[in-house]
Amino acid sequence: MLNISTRRPRRTPDPARAVVTLLTESLAATVTPRPAECRPGGLSPRELQVLTELTAGRTNREIAERLYITPRTVGTHIEHILAKLDLPNRAAAAARAVAWGIEASG
Repeated sequence: MLNISTRRPRRTPDPARAVVTLLTESLAATVTPRPAECRPGGLSPRELQVLTELTAGRTNREIAERLYITPRTVGTHIEHILAKLDLPNRAAAAARAVAWGIEASG
């Protein structure tokens, strides 16, 4: 929470106040969660990251290393992805991601 107060009104614009206002607006836009309908398949942001890594054909261990999570957590995310998208396997999930225009870079 940012709170700015002054004891007396300023007659000229305060550059610091303008910067704080811009930062506040930017921070609010960053931390405001995006509605699920804006994300393909209603996937969580982390599930989308895992799905993106699947498009590169990475293993659970490789994905875990890239996202700084455990391979077991990756497996759980993949299970959720498959359930939400009603797909049989990770290859089908990767194909769906590519069809949506989601692909890993590098």
